[in-house]
Amino acid sequence: MNSRGNVELRRLSSKDDLKHGLFDTLFVLENYPNMDTWNRLRNEQLLKCTITGAAEKLSCPFAIIAREQKEKEGGGCHLTICYAREPFTDDTIRVLLHAARDILHNIARNWRTLIRDIEYLSMEQVQQLDRCNATDDEYPSGTLHSVFEIEAQRRPDKVAVIYEDKRLTYREVNGRADALAFYLLGRVAIEPNKLVALVMDLITL
Repeated sequence: MNSRGNVELRRLSSKDDLKHGLFDTLFVLENYPNMDTWNRLRNEQLLKCTITGAAEKLSCPFAIIAREQKEKEGGGCHLTICYAREPFTDDTIRVLLHAARDILHNIARNWRTLIRDIEYLSMEQVQQLDRCNATDDEYPSGTLHSVFEIEAQRRPDKVAVIYEDKRLTYREVNGRADALAFYLLGRVAIEPNKLVALVMDLITL
């Protein structure tokens, strides 16, 4: 990497074999401290965030630029997000902005917070994920095949398996399972709780 550090970025980006851009995301941190602003704000606990819009053409679809503003510009940290409208919508960027603002507020309230303890999702997003993942349900006791047989008796004509253009109902699957069981019993000395290894083609239905 260091041996190619003097290669101009535009020369790399102009390569014909690059189907997409050289980078998908660009983060720029202009960490040149403004001492006047630092001396005035170092004891303040309040972090102010404002969201504004602008237009800028970049060679990558998503870029974040962070820099410290001068006193005459209002002071504070100025965060600029530049994005292409093809892969990103305004709503998506707005969600990212609000998430970044919440993270910065949390850090400002407790700067000793570890990265692993930072909350990246809002309470609304957490509740939405909980609703999507609320798939817990009571499962009847018993073995899997016995539960399947009960379901086959309850709804024999309901489709149980779909593979490409093939469909099998619970009755058909249960019938094939019984036929396989009788076939094995007739050829192998199978006892209760004895494991049986089956070698089958994965695409065979």
